[in-house]
Amino acid sequence: MNIHPLRWSRVVRALVAAAGIASGAACGSGAREAATVSASDAAPLPSWSFDSTMIFPADRSLERAEDGIALPDGRLIVADQSHGLRVVEADGSSKPFGDLPGAGYAHRPPEHAGGANGVSLEPGGTHLLVADVFTGAIYRVELTSGATERVYQHRFGVNAAVRDASGAIWFTQSAENSPATGEQRMWASVDIPNPDGALLRLASSDGRLSAQADVVIDSLVMANGLAIDERQGYLYIAETMGARVLRYRLDVATGRLSDRTVFAEIAADNLKLDSEGRLWVGSPVTNEVIVVNTATGERQSAFRVQTPAQEELAAEFNRRGRAGESRMDLVTPDYFAPMPGLVTGAIVASAGGPVYVTTLGGALIRLEAGAAREGEAAASIVRVMHTPPTCNCWQAVASTLARESRAERNNRSRPYPNTPARTHITRCTRYNTIPANPPTSVPLIRMNCRSRPIASSMRYDVALGSQRLTVEAINSPTSSW
Repeated sequence: MNIHPLRWSRVVRALVAAAGIASGAACGSGAREAATVSASDAAPLPSWSFDSTMIFPADRSLERAEDGIALPDGRLIVADQSHGLRVVEADGSSKPFGDLPGAGYAHRPPEHAGGANGVSLEPGGTHLLVADVFTGAIYRVELTSGATERVYQHRFGVNAAVRDASGAIWFTQSAENSPATGEQRMWASVDIPNPDGALLRLASSDGRLSAQADVVIDSLVMANGLAIDERQGYLYIAETMGARVLRYRLDVATGRLSDRTVFAEIAADNLKLDSEGRLWVGSPVTNEVIVVNTATGERQSAFRVQTPAQEELAAEFNRRGRAGESRMDLVTPDYFAPMPGLVTGAIVASAGGPVYVTTLGGALIRLEAGAAREGEAAASIVRVMHTPPTCNCWQAVASTLARESRAERNNRSRPYPNTPARTHITRCTRYNTIPANPPTSVPLIRMNCRSRPIASSMRYDVALGSQRLTVEAINSPTSSW
């Protein structure tokens, strides 16, 4: 495939122009935080739907924040195309972190694009690794001082790098893209899938890394995110354009992999293990974050932004991929709007903290852990009444998981008592006027309202899983349920 570098760069920039991003890669994360409890005992998760107040920071001042980690104090360290890394404060302000440029990282568009990509915390918690998906460099950064060194230079781009307890570094190669052809060649493997991805291991002995990495698995169709669960003895690897997550038994001491299985059929990007043993999987194809229970294989869509038109684009993207046809022309801002960019994964903070959806855009999506929990919203009421400016029902429709506790469901004397609990609002359409003869046989949904006003007399058509519901919002002097 013959693509001029500058022309290809324009195509990539067009994908994310609405979010103000420079060219970048749809690539993966490195996560190895070991599970501390069995995934089979993990607490149930809420699901979230997008609204614009979730964009973080609101000014979209990040630059291709494709992956990152959460620090114990609530700050984030995320990939940054210009500087390599940025530290993001709780108020959304940020500044460059570490000294990747001093260790050789460079972003000089349009001649040379920096590819800071996968970010992972080392087992000791004192350093992190950063992979450059365009040049093949792997950087190590000390968290306290920011001291930075380049610890390895691969001949092709490195998507994600993760260190295990033996000191070895595992990393993924998405494509055979050399530093000279890094961005162009990597995106060509997204356009038409090519089995030139690989998983490699850089052994460690007495604290010293080997001079040369060993190829552990080859012929992968865009190897991407990587996660190691040492407690359970597994390694997970995303094969994005192969639309699957592979799982292997791992012997950390020897570096031996065995018992390969297809763990999940997802066009996966970043992979993260949380403290409860669940695998968080980002998918840019469906603009979704999926959480998979590693003990049972059960999966849940925790966050998804995809309209019917975008579903059609994704289906066509997949069809062309199977047929070996060019498809990057489909990935315009229409593919991911209103998101700041394509979804790549999640940064999972400590228990009780927010989850941050990473993107190829200028911002993250902050999902508050306290939202959409058991009992916060009850199903089936005839109308929603609220007092402006204390309720924004449009936001509530877009972001609330309609759930109720068993006690609430049993005690509720409402219409439509059999409306199922734990249903997920996936789409909604706002009608500016209420129809003259609104349907009376369609159940309505009570919403968890937040603090922003809306215009009066709005009606919303809502998709709850396979059910179609209707919500009516009416301004009233008092709140009534």
